[in-house]
Amino acid sequence: ATPSFVAWQVRDQVDARANALVSTLAYARSEALRRGARVTVCRTDASRHCLAAGQPCGNGVADWSCGWAVLAERGGTSTLLRAHASVAA
Repeated sequence: ATPSFVAWQVRDQVDARANALVSTLAYARSEALRRGARVTVCRTDASRHCLAAGQPCGNGVADWSCGWAVLAERGGTSTLLRAHASVAA
């Protein structure tokens, strides 16, 4: 029973993370429409700075498990709207 429980738990964590990212994308879209401004979703490091494509975060991985943020841009200034923390390994 233990192996199937572990597999279920991993699937549940992946599903929860995917749902959080989809929710973030929907939020970013609605904020872009509401504000009439560019809104960006990016992967972030521990300091909530956007990472370039392929750039690893503090734990050495280069995927979205590092965490992500939603930023609104207006007049050349970015404002943090929402951040999603990284997943503990």
